[in-house]
Amino acid sequence: MFGSILASCSADKTVIIWEEKKINSSSASTSLHKMENEDSKFLFRAKLTESKESVEDIKFAPKHIGLTLAAASAEGVIRIYE
Repeated sequence: MFGSILASCSADKTVIIWEEKKINSSSASTSLHKMENEDSKFLFRAKLTESKESVEDIKFAPKHIGLTLAAASAEGVIRIYE
């Protein structure tokens, strides 16, 4: 996680970006894409689809660099998203 931003990767060749929102009565969401737990909702924010093969790993850069994500795919390519 990077603050309230979560990323997931998959064999379906995608990286999904989620944003955590704390649950309270004033922040209910009507989004069709969401994951929930007891204290938060994770709202779908973006789908990155550039990979030609499965995305095997993702890592956020250190916070002092800013919101930057690296994604490594099975095709041997590392993509950097800012």
